Amino acid sequence: EAAGYLGRDDYRAIAESNADFILTTLWDGNRLLHSYKDGRARFNGYLDDYANLVDGLFALYELTFDYKWLEAAVSVSDRMIERFWDPADSGFYFTANNHEALLTRTKDFFDNATPSGNSVAADVLLKLAAVLDRPDYRKKAEDIFLSTAGFLKQYASGFGRMLGAVDFY
Repeated sequence: EAAGYLGRDDYRAIAESNADFILTTLWDGNRLLHSYKDGRARFNGYLDDYANLVDGLFALYELTFDYKWLEAAVSVSDRMIERFWDPADSGFYFTANNHEALLTRTKDFFDNATPSGNSVAADVLLKLAAVLDRPDYRKKAEDIFLSTAGFLKQYASGFGRMLGAVDFY
């Protein structure tokens, strides 16, 4: 986004280089890994990793109109839905369905120092839905809004990114 606003081609090149690194090193077309150190990618990605990657890829598409970024955003989105979506109660779990066994799979909707994965996912799924005419993506975002409507009204300050998504909606 900064590349576009500031007219900085060097920023765009860095963003594309970073996206290429993530897509070739941490993403295998099916699974996103969480960290990279000393030449080694490891640990299953969390919802926040998937949602923020999709958000960044979509921002690159908006800047460059290069379809490879849009295609990558769709690919990661589809895996995110497949692995994190709760079909019974809507919303995305923080951990994937193939994550190590936990006592319970939690869902986080509140934004903290960084936006929650559900907030980012709702926002970027709406954008993808608008560009690609994907009602399934739009429905996921709507379901997140319905799941959080009471909290949004009562604790609006805890939902900055989600409220931005509602405004876009």
